[in-house]
Amino acid sequence: MKKILVSISLFAALGASLSAGDGAGSVAMPFAEIPRNAAALGEGGVHLAGSSSSLAYGAFENIAALPFTTSKVDVGGGYEMWAPKQSNEKFINFGAGVHFGKFAASVAGSLGNNEPYTEYREGGFEGSKFTPKDMHIAFGAAYGITKNIGLGVSGKYLSNTLSSAAAYSAFGVDVMAFGSFGPVNVGAGVRNIGSKVKSYSGDEFSIPTAASVGVAYASAFGLGAELDADYVFAAGPDISAGAHYCWNDMLTVRAGYHVGAVLPSFLSLGLGAKFFGVYVDAAYLVSPAVPSGTLCISAGYRF
Repeated sequence: MKKILVSISLFAALGASLSAGDGAGSVAMPFAEIPRNAAALGEGGVHLAGSSSSLAYGAFENIAALPFTTSKVDVGGGYEMWAPKQSNEKFINFGAGVHFGKFAASVAGSLGNNEPYTEYREGGFEGSKFTPKDMHIAFGAAYGITKNIGLGVSGKYLSNTLSSAAAYSAFGVDVMAFGSFGPVNVGAGVRNIGSKVKSYSGDEFSIPTAASVGVAYASAFGLGAELDADYVFAAGPDISAGAHYCWNDMLTVRAGYHVGAVLPSFLSLGLGAKFFGVYVDAAYLVSPAVPSGTLCISAGYRF
């Protein structure tokens, strides 16, 4: 039977890498917190109050905001290169959402590959190459209970395969609310309520369960801003803030900043374009260390 000749007891259970923040050692599956929607990542990863929410990726964000989107159908996909100077994990992201009347639903997924490495057998003999993998699949639905307020629930499956002998998985649920009051939106809820992950050594760790609240403002001149605050119970506070300017409902420039425990701090810059329902968004992260150089691109079609 193959065995890795290094300790994987904690690292394996967490799915952690050099892309994780200071508090990531306290939680399992920290990759669940990486934004997958380039529009949201371009604004520091804001996702609670609808500043850059996507119907396609709604199952990863505040699902309760979806009944208030202007789109009826949204299908998208993308590529994300996370922390290329450190972990260099590459993700394929995808999502689809529908909205009719007061009801909306979304399914989204992210499949990631880490850098391959050589496994070793007992006795120190070199084995085959192995590529660690991460997976995040989510589905959610929401209903607008009034013209101003929506409620939603999403479920998710998380898995991390560190080696041919070490694979981990967990389930989680988000329970979310959203309010739209003219130019101001508010989102709140509890995210990642779920199962624990037992490490190689037998220790147990929670996925990043958090109490979350966000507020966004959108002006009539194309300017918008959002502030999100999360308290991750096993790691500490996360704060994301972002702003954007949209010209003629076609071109958008974005910027944001994230400070937190699960993901490291970063400055993000973003651009977006849409024309006749086709959209392309890009985000790039700037940081003195991890995860500098991260690039995320999302594209799709909505109507």
